[in-house]
Amino acid sequence: MKTCPYCKAQITDKAGCYRCGFDFNSLINCQLQSKILYHQALQKYHCGDLKSAQQLVGTASFFCKNKINSKLQLMIQLKRLYYE
Repeated sequence: MKTCPYCKAQITDKAGCYRCGFDFNSLINCQLQSKILYHQALQKYHCGDLKSAQQLVGTASFFCKNKINSKLQLMIQLKRLYYE
């Protein structure tokens, strides 16, 4: 994150925005939770538990929608389509 998601000011401090005072802590926590869930989903995917992996990556996408979560969701859906 290089700019404030609220006012688009350049970020200089990790705690909050100097211009609007937006607190980044909740946003950072959401991104961290998303990463944790993504890695758990990836482990489930490699173990073959596709249903759990899909649920975990869906929850990860709820916290932080990004390309890597979307790609894993697509991989799981394709694997479930062809192998289940």
